[in-house]
Amino acid sequence: GVAPWALLKNPYLFATLAILCWSSNWLIGRAMRAEVTPVGLTFWRWFVCASLLLPFTGRELWRQRFVIARDWKLLATLSATGIAFFNMTLYMALHYTTAVNASLVNSTFPISTILLSWLIFRDRATARQMAGIAVTMVGVAVIVTQGDLELLTGLSRNPGDLLATLAVFIVSAYNVLLKKRPQE
Repeated sequence: GVAPWALLKNPYLFATLAILCWSSNWLIGRAMRAEVTPVGLTFWRWFVCASLLLPFTGRELWRQRFVIARDWKLLATLSATGIAFFNMTLYMALHYTTAVNASLVNSTFPISTILLSWLIFRDRATARQMAGIAVTMVGVAVIVTQGDLELLTGLSRNPGDLLATLAVFIVSAYNVLLKKRPQE
């Protein structure tokens, strides 16, 4: 048999857990929309996460306090875009759209990231990145239309889908700005 501790060295297990945690965020956000406000859900989600991680990261955060103080504006911007505004906007979107729609809109994340990276830093996409985006968009189109691509012309947008699109651009800004994070 396999020792239980051997599982902790399995990268596929952790990749799967990350996907499950991420996808559960959409489902929980949709399910809790009537009980908890988007601000409350964002706060409690990250408060619990920070509380669980602080015992493991507190010493390093203290050690890096001078870097944090020096780069507080960038770190605050990263926190706002990657944690606060993205999640609040996503949870607002889930008041009006389904978790499936919001997650499908989220699949446009690579496109918006490349677009913002070009707008902010003049970075260019590689042919491989563009091919990946094309494959992703074809896959999304097939899923949304259930194989009937003529349905694309009849799709209507609801406020939730538009908010989910805004959330994608917010998290894309976070992703692009990570390039400027302190190297320490």
